[in-house]
Amino acid sequence: MSAWPSLVPDRGAARTFPRRSRCPPPTASLLAAGLALLALLALRGEWPGALALTWLFNLVGTVDSSMSVSQGVRLEVQLGAAYFIPILVVPVLSPPTS
Repeated sequence: MSAWPSLVPDRGAARTFPRRSRCPPPTASLLAAGLALLALLALRGEWPGALALTWLFNLVGTVDSSMSVSQGVRLEVQLGAAYFIPILVVPVLSPPTS
């Protein structure tokens, strides 16, 4: 059992959820966010490995997003009003392809 359920205020309630519906710690998301910030600093400071770090961030972020979507499909998660995130926000954040 990971340390993640211990972060929930009522530890007893966290144990009553089915095992398959528990979320793992968001380590990949935190890693992607940290790499994004580091890549931003590297690009701004013109570090020698800035481009490689940016590619690494993109790969980790893509794998993390793909795993999240596949887990949501597997567990039949209904997004409800949160559908606006992949439909509106993601295309706005995508870089132009010219």
